[in-house]
Amino acid sequence: MAHSLEPRIKAFIAEHRHDDPGELMLKAKTFPDVPIEFVARQIKGWQRIQKKLPTWSSNDAILYPSSLSLEQCSSERTAAYKASLVRGEIAADLTGGFGVDAFYLSRSFSQVYYVERDEELASIAKANFQVLGVEDRVTVINDDGVKWLNHFEGSLDLVYVDPARRDVRSLKVSALELCEPNILDTQSLIFGKASFLLLKASPGLDIDKAVQDLENVSEVHVVSVEGECKELLFLNGSDGKSEPSISCLNLQEESPLNPFRFARSEEKRLPYRCGPPRNYLYEPNASIMKAGAFKSVASAFGLDMLHPRTRIYTSDTLRSDFPGRVFRVEGSCSMNEKAARVLFPEGIANVASRNSGLTSYELKRKLKLRDGGDIFAVGVSLERGERRIFRCSRL
Repeated sequence: MAHSLEPRIKAFIAEHRHDDPGELMLKAKTFPDVPIEFVARQIKGWQRIQKKLPTWSSNDAILYPSSLSLEQCSSERTAAYKASLVRGEIAADLTGGFGVDAFYLSRSFSQVYYVERDEELASIAKANFQVLGVEDRVTVINDDGVKWLNHFEGSLDLVYVDPARRDVRSLKVSALELCEPNILDTQSLIFGKASFLLLKASPGLDIDKAVQDLENVSEVHVVSVEGECKELLFLNGSDGKSEPSISCLNLQEESPLNPFRFARSEEKRLPYRCGPPRNYLYEPNASIMKAGAFKSVASAFGLDMLHPRTRIYTSDTLRSDFPGRVFRVEGSCSMNEKAARVLFPEGIANVASRNSGLTSYELKRKLKLRDGGDIFAVGVSLERGERRIFRCSRL
């Protein structure tokens, strides 16, 4: 890099850490002795990753690359979860990036090869690994990951790949064959060198098609953070199962890991069990919705569906351990403004719509409700097609 974090630069960054980087750039002439472009990038990077990477943001010696690299890197919580799935002696991260995944893999492996083809990004990662104290376990290699693996002599316990999910026009893509590297063309090479492949993929990817296209998938992990589905993980081994297990989890602060696991064949075999709305309503978390574990989660928790396509469940007795949002029903009405005025006299509710024929925004406008408060208006279709609104409190 053209500049480093010498003491006076660190002091300047600390003083302006909460400033607008763009405005600092406009004031460059005010700071003639400061490499303002470099400083603005450091401040912008720090601001961007405060919550995503607290270990990095809490260390004033960390260097930051361009915004795109920070956008694409894993969060600490997802990286730590990935590392918890695998263990061994030697691993290689073929798409090193900012180095978050390699850092956490170094907790599960004695030696990690971090491979990154962008020279500046590899240099930044190497400096940061030294700051973070893992330089003895992470070897930085500035090369194309696939080319490096092709020439690597030896065996690996694990290859980790997080393909770039943007095409030549910088538009986002999710299909495996459109990502870089194309893992479908590379997996044979990987299994010639390594016992296992851990692949990170877009949450928009079709899980069942990916399992068909990839070799020897033994586990699929659908990972959400604070209710938002962030990534799909495929663990592939030379002795892959005939059918992979699918784990759905939602990572939340100070909450224990409690994945919901199911098998696709079981999901297909289970019958739909529908029933009328009762005391409690349940909405599965984003990972279960993405994985399509609709009948499996109902069966596991002894719940009835309101409608096969509504994805809202019900029970007489509370299942507080349900993986998702749980509501207590306080009343219901037909889906019209007049009835809603009686059910929600204060005119305020958090609106959710599931298979009601309207989006949440459209339903809110139709019922003339304002966002806010602790009460929810949940619009659904019931088993025989009737559409209703439920007044609920969230538990």
